[in-house]
Formats: sequence, structure tokens, C-alpha cells
Amino acid sequence: MRVAPPIASIAFPPTVTISGRYPAGFTCSFLSLANPSITCYLEYTTNLAPLSTWTTIASTPSTGGMTSLSDPNPPDRQRSYRIRIQ
Repeated sequence: MRVAPPIASIAFPPTVTISGRYPAGFTCSFLSLANPSITCYLEYTTNLAPLSTWTTIASTPSTGGMTSLSDPNPPDRQRSYRIRIQ
């Protein structure tokens, strides 16, 4: 039996650039790892309480280059975003 090694950890958090404005939408861009078995998710919440629910807006495989994920038409005026890598 062979056990696959864990996904390599990121040495530092990537810098995320957010562009756009409400209500037209936002795009989050960042440098991703070169591993197509890793998926990057853009998620949001409207409440930053400790047990907040995060909702996935978009996802894409990690490419090793600049990656962009968008929230094209946010219905809420105030949202908090995060990038989840899995």
C-alpha cells in the first residue's frame, strides 16, 4: 500500500489583489501553486462571527500562474471574501 504525501504547504500566503466595485462585481487575483489536483475557491460571508457560514462563489484548478476568481454580481452591499485552497 502506498500513501500519497500531503500537498506541499505554501511557504507564505499569496498576495491577493481585488479589483472592481459594487454593484458591478469583484475579481480576486493571486499567484497559485503549479498543481492541477489543487482547487482554489472564492468564498464569501456576510457575517464574520466565529461560526460564520462561507458560501462558494467560484472555483478553478491551481495552474501555477496568476489565477482570477470573480463575484460578478454581488447582491449584498457588504461581503467578506476568502480564498480557500484544497
